[in-house]
Amino acid sequence: MDCIYTPTHLAELIASYAHFNERNNLVADFSVGNGELLRAVAKRQPTARFVGIDINPRAISRLTKSCPSWTVARGNFLHPGHRDQLRILRNLKNQVSLVVLNPPFSNLGARKTTANLYGEDLACSKGLAFVITSLAYLKPDGKLFAILPANTLHSEMDRYAWGLLDRRYKRKIIRVNHEQTFRRCIAKTIVIKLSPRSRIKKQVISLVRFEPRATTKYFPKVRILRGKIDMPSVRLTKDSFGIPLLHTTELRDFKVSITQQRVDPNRTALADYAVLVPRVGRPSQSKICVLPSSRPVALSACILAIACHRLSDAYLIHNLLLKNWPLLKKSYSGTCAQYLTLTRLRQLLSSLGVQVMVEPTLNLALPAIRRKIAINA
Repeated sequence: MDCIYTPTHLAELIASYAHFNERNNLVADFSVGNGELLRAVAKRQPTARFVGIDINPRAISRLTKSCPSWTVARGNFLHPGHRDQLRILRNLKNQVSLVVLNPPFSNLGARKTTANLYGEDLACSKGLAFVITSLAYLKPDGKLFAILPANTLHSEMDRYAWGLLDRRYKRKIIRVNHEQTFRRCIAKTIVIKLSPRSRIKKQVISLVRFEPRATTKYFPKVRILRGKIDMPSVRLTKDSFGIPLLHTTELRDFKVSITQQRVDPNRTALADYAVLVPRVGRPSQSKICVLPSSRPVALSACILAIACHRLSDAYLIHNLLLKNWPLLKKSYSGTCAQYLTLTRLRQLLSSLGVQVMVEPTLNLALPAIRRKIAINA
């Protein structure tokens, strides 16, 4: 897990919003790190009791010495077994007045983490999993403040979890942080506040919406597909039936450059005319390219393909995206590297009058690929 600790000025800002008037309040940080968030609260609420959990033994050792009045312990807060073994958590359910969090949220490979909310196991990002797990320890009138990636509010990974959370908790963005708020890390983050609702709200799962645009122009039906070749672990082949591999480096100056790199045809492949769009990276118009041949190619996981039946349709969609470049650029989001999702691209195309089918994988059976290669040879 990452060790990007909260800067003092941000911790003090969060503490300024976290006021309570009761005595014997309990304040907890379940990814306590160097304890900066708890220290900021302690300056304003010196009579409160403080609890800190962290997986890093050095961090816990330092806090034990520097803050002897706090109750701190080492453990993996997201692991149910570790939580059950921690004595300080056993009687803490529904007892915490204030939770402050700067959870580790770097998530290479976009891996999902499981968290349990009211008996339901939810798949979500690591940062949101810390938030959800912390809520079990919050008082009915308690508050939670967390520093999270800015994209968590509209990512596909967290969409369902936020829909359930919004039923029981009021959500408020306290601050949008500068990209260089944290030392040694460039990340888009926000400070968010959660407080229990007085009554359960009807579930509403928000989606990014684009305003439909009236148009009389004909647009073809298309399919959106995502490449599946993982570049760090890709294995090239010298087989004569190998198919060309395309990565974002082959998308430049509005053209697709077919390289000599080839992969096993059993891997996922595309065998249609298409518009190729980078899925990750800084948005660039010049990287939106038409694939002018229907010969099979393999796409890296960093590329989205808008597959068309005819080459003329591909050029029509290509021109449509370039004409509406500000909308496409706005569809990219991300904490560090920006990325585009299948859902957001589908919503954009649909708003522009294009009928879209989304297919998460590029699958073409080996016999079909061999026939395609033979026909086009």
